[in-house]
Amino acid sequence: MDIKSYLAILRGNRWVIITTSIVTLAVVIFLSFTITPTYITTTTLRIATSSTGVVGYSDYMYADRLMNTYTKLATSRPVLDELGSKLNITILPKIEVKTISNTELIIITVESSNPTIAKDSANALAEILIIQGRELYSGGGKSVQEILSEQLIQAEKELKDARQEYDAFVLENPKETDQIALFFEKVKLKESTYTTLLDQYDEARLKERIRENIITVVEPAIEPLKPSKPNKLLNISLGFIVGLIGGIGLAFLFENLGTKLYTSKQIESVAEINIIGKIPALPKKRLFRLLKANDENMNTSFKEAFRRLHIQIATQNPKRDDGSSLKTILITSSEPGEGKSIITFNLAKAIAQSGKKVIIIDCDLHIPKQHIINGFSNEIGLSTVLNKKTNFIDTVQKTQYPGMHVLTSGPIPPNPEKLLGSTQMKSLIKFLSEQYYMVILDTPALLSISDSISLIPIVEGILLVARRNVIREEALREACKQLVEINGRMLGLVVNEAERITSYYYDRNK
Repeated sequence: MDIKSYLAILRGNRWVIITTSIVTLAVVIFLSFTITPTYITTTTLRIATSSTGVVGYSDYMYADRLMNTYTKLATSRPVLDELGSKLNITILPKIEVKTISNTELIIITVESSNPTIAKDSANALAEILIIQGRELYSGGGKSVQEILSEQLIQAEKELKDARQEYDAFVLENPKETDQIALFFEKVKLKESTYTTLLDQYDEARLKERIRENIITVVEPAIEPLKPSKPNKLLNISLGFIVGLIGGIGLAFLFENLGTKLYTSKQIESVAEINIIGKIPALPKKRLFRLLKANDENMNTSFKEAFRRLHIQIATQNPKRDDGSSLKTILITSSEPGEGKSIITFNLAKAIAQSGKKVIIIDCDLHIPKQHIINGFSNEIGLSTVLNKKTNFIDTVQKTQYPGMHVLTSGPIPPNPEKLLGSTQMKSLIKFLSEQYYMVILDTPALLSISDSISLIPIVEGILLVARRNVIREEALREACKQLVEINGRMLGLVVNEAERITSYYYDRNK
């Protein structure tokens, strides 16, 4: 199919698309305004993975393990139990902990229906992680700093003792230079040991301090002022898009499952009958206005379509045996609701406006329409004429268009098919064909009742109306099959609500 066919399918199923979109949008709006809003806040932590400026492969591996350790630790059961105890809550909010790639940052995200709980949970979890981190790297025994502190005290005592021994020996034995030198070397050794231990202690103390601050809060959580979910505007937008896409999908699904015909080309292909008239669609308000008297400024393209149809009938109309043009035309459709009565009225109007005499006979003795379209009384009409209760002259009614007359259906009889197939009906058609340029019979749909079939043998041409976007393939095929079987003399196919062909000349005269 070409793009026009696809567009025709969408137009034909526009109510499916509109309904699906509206229902989906209504559901989304309802859910968006009824779902409990949730608040999201975050705390950002920094994990110091290296204290030196030189980073090697082992540092990368260590950093990766360290970050993963804290990530797992944050959502471990002991930590979460401690968090619940600290905040005095039994049901914890939703917590997500993740690292930011290529950084030393960890993001703690907390989602809760209570903004205060969300903020407190994120900050409390950060505090717990900091404490857990210190305990994690302190070990179970003494720290290096504590061990060095003890050694440093011992070294200081030994240095003090060595100095006292040196001073005492010098005072008692000032001339023993060799021994004095030995005591002095001992003092120097103790001083060296003390200095080394002091340096090691300072270094250990610095490292311990660094380790104590290996995890720090970079950005604490703040209480959110607006809920993060649901995002009503986003949900409504997505709901509309999903509904629209779903509606379009359903439209094509129904097209595959259904048998409606959406283009004139499809209708012509199925019917295997030439199209001699394409009537553009009109809104109902415009169609009502078009039926009013002297509404000459109403939609030129619509009225021009019927002038063209009149010309097509005149040029394609086969001749009688005596050489004269055919006078009687039957207009029908496959099923009810395809607009044959409106087309009958407007075709007769176009013929009358061309200066010819024309009469419409409403042969639909079940659901007649011509008296409604023309605003006539239907107390007398075709049924009273055929039952010989009134004569034709007293029954036929003039329209507002010179040369155009209508014989309404009259009261609905109990035996419509018998009346339409009677000798009186044949005589009436023969009489009217001698009085008028054209006699047009508005008949019931072929597949609904068999009244039209009884009239086909007494007319000289048939117009089959098919309403685009309404006609079903199987109905059109069956109607055409019946017309072939009874040797109906087809003049052609009239597509109602056909695709509109834009014309500047006609558009500017609307």
